[in-house]
Amino acid sequence: MANHKRAALGFVVAPLAAPVAFWLVVTSPTAIRAPVDWFMEFLLAVPFAVYTGAPWAYGASVVVCVPTYLVLSRWSEVRLWPMMLAGIFSGAVTLPFALGLGLWTVVVGMTTGASGAGVFWLCFSSRLEKSGRSD
Repeated sequence: MANHKRAALGFVVAPLAAPVAFWLVVTSPTAIRAPVDWFMEFLLAVPFAVYTGAPWAYGASVVVCVPTYLVLSRWSEVRLWPMMLAGIFSGAVTLPFALGLGLWTVVVGMTTGASGAGVFWLCFSSRLEKSGRSD
């Protein structure tokens, strides 16, 4: 049951990474040209990005990632790569749905989904270290 608590923590925290990753990808050219200005924008804009992007990220998490976790946990196969693929899929579907279909939105959506899955795995995998398992 403790692993379900870690998973619940991951599902609460991980969707917040997707809007931050979206903002980082979209503004990376500015970061190269003017890093100080970019950092000040980061401090001011990321809370707004999280506020506007979190509902989409949590929705994708509930629709795609939670069922994936439940199926994989039933088979005792919760591993990094299946969760990463679920995150990539959810981002690739959700962002184009929110912003319009295009190659750019699919690629950025995949990046944001992968970032959320990575954060989920960081929250979830600490239980593996305690039990001696590794992935």
